[in-house]
Amino acid sequence: MLIKESGYGTGVTVSANHLKNILSEAGISSEIDIYLDDEDLIKKVEALDARLIVLQVPTFSNETLRTLVATGKRIVLATHSTMCNLQVEGDALGRLLEVLAMGNENLVLTCPSLVEVRSFASFAKTRVCYLPNTYSYKIPDERIAAKINARAGCFEPLKISIFCAIRPFKNILTQMCAVSLLSKRIPNIELHLLEGNDYLSSCIDMLGEAFPFKVVRHPSCTNEELLEIISDMHIGMQVSLSETFSYVAHEHMNMGVPVVASASVPYANAVVDYSNAEQMAEAMYKIASDKEQYRKICEETVASAKKLSALINSDAAALFADLLSGT
Repeated sequence: MLIKESGYGTGVTVSANHLKNILSEAGISSEIDIYLDDEDLIKKVEALDARLIVLQVPTFSNETLRTLVATGKRIVLATHSTMCNLQVEGDALGRLLEVLAMGNENLVLTCPSLVEVRSFASFAKTRVCYLPNTYSYKIPDERIAAKINARAGCFEPLKISIFCAIRPFKNILTQMCAVSLLSKRIPNIELHLLEGNDYLSSCIDMLGEAFPFKVVRHPSCTNEELLEIISDMHIGMQVSLSETFSYVAHEHMNMGVPVVASASVPYANAVVDYSNAEQMAEAMYKIASDKEQYRKICEETVASAKKLSALINSDAAALFADLLSGT
């Protein structure tokens, strides 16, 4: 698996590392390497002796992709976004359509949405396969149970997270309005956000005490550190306009933290209209209005997340076993 050097950890690098572990458990050997630019990528691919070369997201030109495919080596181009995202990411849509039209037997395109795979397959010349890109850490049951007990025993304050990159499709303002509405019914609330957007931080600072809840901003950290922070949240929000399944929602649920999300995260505890702050607030209130009920919801959340994780891991391993059987 080849990933472009970015200087920091991303969802793509987290996904690739998880996938490497899943493949290892399935008896499939894999390695991860970093490339600097298109020229470096071409050199690395030409030098590789591998049955499959997985390019994690197209951080290179389509011309470079054609050069790589022309080497005769089997290339898997793994996308990490849904159509909704791709249509608003610069020239990504046009580039995707071009890849779908290539139709080379050495090229496979993967997509993290099964329904979109079927949609692409209805017209694409390139083979399109389903590859989930949201995996999870194996967390001891005792640690999860202890965190659930701690959260269920103390709602002072009620901690709500919106952990995501600060981008338009993440729908931050509507979710913050929902937290404000909830604070009228549950007064002691903390909203937890990630640092990383100067504009958002400036807006929050300008509003200051106008917010009827406390805002806590967390600095950039590793995925493992973020998971520990997540485990202390009472509710996670991911009511985005679009998501590629959502790592953060899955990680919340693996720690037994209930999640309120949009239809882009269909496995969430509550799926709400991304434009309706009142509906979001009501969903959160139902989760947190009773401590005993909250504990049951947390336990059901863990069970649901475990089933989902097992299915995701199985699907990922099965795809690579199938691709390798054809070499």
